[in-house]
Amino acid sequence: MFYANFLRLCNEAGKAPSAVALELGLEKSTVTRWKQGSKPTDATLHKIADYFFTTPEALLSDAASPDSLAGLDRQLLEAIRTLSDGQKRLLLAQLQLMDDDLR
Repeated sequence: MFYANFLRLCNEAGKAPSAVALELGLEKSTVTRWKQGSKPTDATLHKIADYFFTTPEALLSDAASPDSLAGLDRQLLEAIRTLSDGQKRLLLAQLQLMDDDLR
């Protein structure tokens, strides 16, 4: 379940599973353990879910559901993934200001 979902998300992102693990600060051997059936810790599961803009529940789901995001939403999330942490903080502040203006 988990590994199939993780592999699908990696493929959709055009990244190797070991590359994603390294980006998340995990060892390559962790991916091998997942492939053999072990599951990530709750903390790691949340990191992976955040990375792929999904939920921990979706990662553990039996159903290999397609990504629920499409079009402009998916493009925005992909663009955000490439930003530095500082740029992400700035963008978040701008979005919060926009949200405040709408209220």
